[in-house]
Amino acid sequence: YGDELSTLTAFYYGFVNGETPDNLSSLPSFVADGSGVGTHALTLQGATSNNYDFNYVDGTVTIDPATVIVTADAKTKVYGTENPDLTESYFGFVNGETSDVLTAAPALTTSADITSDAGFNLIFATGAEAANYVFVYEAGVLTITPASLTITADDATIIYGAGPTLTASYTGFVNGDGLDNVTLLPYFTTTAVGSDVGTYAITPYDAEVPNFVPNYTITYQPGTLTILPAPLVISADLLMEYGGNVPELFPTVDGLVNGDTINSLTTAPTLSTTVTSDSEVGEYVVDVSGA
Repeated sequence: YGDELSTLTAFYYGFVNGETPDNLSSLPSFVADGSGVGTHALTLQGATSNNYDFNYVDGTVTIDPATVIVTADAKTKVYGTENPDLTESYFGFVNGETSDVLTAAPALTTSADITSDAGFNLIFATGAEAANYVFVYEAGVLTITPASLTITADDATIIYGAGPTLTASYTGFVNGDGLDNVTLLPYFTTTAVGSDVGTYAITPYDAEVPNFVPNYTITYQPGTLTILPAPLVISADLLMEYGGNVPELFPTVDGLVNGDTINSLTTAPTLSTTVTSDSEVGEYVVDVSGA
């Protein structure tokens, strides 16, 4: 179907005197009674000659179906989303015809659904029907790409000298996934360990969700670790005898961390008292300031 008609020939019986079809005034013409797929009568008519009368015996012309290839189009979707509309392409229609001649459109199916893991799934086409055609089907591929998961380090605040407990928040889980699907929680890196009071970045890295089914691509967002001053108590308790010399004033420091000492202070405390060697027995204030 759709091909040019092959060369048609006729057989002759009854010539005399050594004559052949070349002696005819006009050769017969051929007429087929149909052009669609099937077997059609092929009749002869119109031969002329002064010396002959003609009887015609019909032949047949057989038209086989043309072949159309139906290909399921390739599609892409993100993990956790509905399947896209499935479509198909055609190759092989003839005589200017298109898929408009279909009496039944092909059905397109795939085993993938909203819960399917990232990867590749075949799309199958079946069931197309049209007069004058037979159909061959080629599968397409539905590619499921990973969903985007953002892991953000939670902001944290600690007192200088304390060890932070670092956590993260997750944005982008689909299909009811959650922390139960995280096979390896993220690590964190920060320059704040043992650092001075201030703000420092916390950066998560190397989470796995899960590595054997890569349903997510992970991006990391830093958080902020704020280190607040630790409380430091500086005091001076002294004891002297009445009439004795006032002892040298030394501070007592409570609250130093991270191996710091009083020498770690950028400004040493100033200690003063009103006590003299003439002061009477009693308790007196030692002022501490300036650290």
